[in-house]
Amino acid sequence: MVPNRTTTLATSTIDPNSCNSNPCQNDAICYGGKEGMYKCLCRAGYTGSACETKLSACYSAPCKNGAQCSGFDSFTCQCTNGFEGRDCGIKSCPSNPCLNGGTCSDLGSSFVCICPMLTSGTLCEERLPTCSSNPCQYGGTCTGDLDSYQCRCRSGITGINCETNIDDCASVVCQNGGSCVDEIEQYYCKCMVGFLGSFCETDIDECASTPCNNRDSGATCLDLAGRFKCVCAMNYTGNTCTFDPGSVAAAAELIAPGAPLEKISELSKSNNTVGTGALLADAVPFLAANMAEEIRKNMSWGYADAFQWVTYEENELNIPEKFVMWNDPLLGNCFTFNHMNKTERFTLHRIGAKYGIRARLKLNLREYVSWSTTAGYRIFIHDPNEAVFMESISFEASPGYLTSIAVKKSIVKRLKNPYGECTMSDGENTDYFFEGVYTKEGCIRTCYQKELRKQCGCMDPRYKTSSDDQLCGIDKRTCIEEFNAKNSDYQKWPGCVCNTPCSITNFDASLCRTSFRNQPSECNNTNSTVADKCLENYEKETVMMEVYFISLATVYREEIPSFTFADLLANLGGITGVLYGLSVVTVIECMWILFEITFTFISGRYVGQ
Repeated sequence: MVPNRTTTLATSTIDPNSCNSNPCQNDAICYGGKEGMYKCLCRAGYTGSACETKLSACYSAPCKNGAQCSGFDSFTCQCTNGFEGRDCGIKSCPSNPCLNGGTCSDLGSSFVCICPMLTSGTLCEERLPTCSSNPCQYGGTCTGDLDSYQCRCRSGITGINCETNIDDCASVVCQNGGSCVDEIEQYYCKCMVGFLGSFCETDIDECASTPCNNRDSGATCLDLAGRFKCVCAMNYTGNTCTFDPGSVAAAAELIAPGAPLEKISELSKSNNTVGTGALLADAVPFLAANMAEEIRKNMSWGYADAFQWVTYEENELNIPEKFVMWNDPLLGNCFTFNHMNKTERFTLHRIGAKYGIRARLKLNLREYVSWSTTAGYRIFIHDPNEAVFMESISFEASPGYLTSIAVKKSIVKRLKNPYGECTMSDGENTDYFFEGVYTKEGCIRTCYQKELRKQCGCMDPRYKTSSDDQLCGIDKRTCIEEFNAKNSDYQKWPGCVCNTPCSITNFDASLCRTSFRNQPSECNNTNSTVADKCLENYEKETVMMEVYFISLATVYREEIPSFTFADLLANLGGITGVLYGLSVVTVIECMWILFEITFTFISGRYVGQ
């Protein structure tokens, strides 16, 4: 059934398509049936086989409590004694005690007054001030008495009830395609990309940061609306003139049919960005590792690209002087504080966040490849004399957050032969490739390179090698992948013995990440559009980090032998003494007797002669 509809089944003989002639009247819904039958679904208030008859307003018996209903199009109820209201649903109060136009409702043994606006009390006897209903909008101030009120509007607002915000944009013209946004007694121009200023009158110079001259000093930058364009010199090409034609030609050779990266062309044609990115990410270390380290450093971010400032124990540091920049084919440029090659070492004096190392780092997202899914910095906390590997424990510092790392130091010392198996230092392994003290990871990488050399005739360029060994090119990538798939267990490599170091320095760390709380001073602009854009860039391209100790104490864990050689001798002597009655005095006396016998024998022999 459909609400507010009356259903009538008609059996009149009509066309086979019963509803085509619209037999149902007064906006009724027609449903066709078999053998010429149809059905009309009437609107409320209508009846009949074709919904042709209009029902009286009293048809639904709207009057309550025995009241008489009259009327056709609308109804009127004649209430019985004690009831009132349009449908006689309210009990009346004979004495009508409610004041100020209040309506009395009889509850049987009591009554209640339903008060109109601006009245209150049991009998609606209290008249409220006209301002009690807060008629003034937009923060206007209301003054008045019981009968009238007046709104005093704040500046920029008008109207009897302060309901109208005066259009401050009426006489404002925002330039360069900007649009005016009206606020209360103020406005601002929402500028198009590439413009700023109170009226969007200033064209942002996208060439100010010299984006075209990172490598090509002869390039010319053209400042366009919201963007820039580089006109490169003859020896460079690319959006920012960072590629030389030779590199482009070499790249074309790598993706040619039959070349090591021929799959890139196929993936690009199918718009497989993920597959292309994965293949390039795997290939780039091979290409970069065969370059000189100095060239790799220049291609990656330097001190000025990565850092805005660094402090240690609340003192700002000279970054190039206190940090060592080095390059790893997998990690890129790395910056190490308290590096093993630095003669000056910073020592720990105080604990707590503000006394550790704190830094504000930059991210230039424009330089990230399009398929990148993450951006940030990796933080490695390690002993100054240990090398860092791609697989070393690290922490991710993401843009828009302060990454806090609390550290505790511990040292573990193990016993070597004959009590256990550990390696004292790199001196025990003359073929160890890595700088610094011996680590198990470095030993495994050294074994890996030696074993790979047997299989592929070269060493993996992504890891440290000996100075006289040949590095594998991109054409050997398949050989390396096959070797890694078949030789995952280093313990099965001939001659590879990689014990745990006898002394390990650990840094037990806990991480906390919080959103930025304070707005940077450079974003304090009166123009809200400029300030919002600045803040957006700040949160997207700024990384804050701090690493600090929570204790000055170092926890030592050291193995000691449970039974030494001295213990063996002591126990052996004690047991022998118990069994044979031997002691030190007995042994001395026996030795003295033997001496005297020998001396007497020799002396007597000479006397006899």
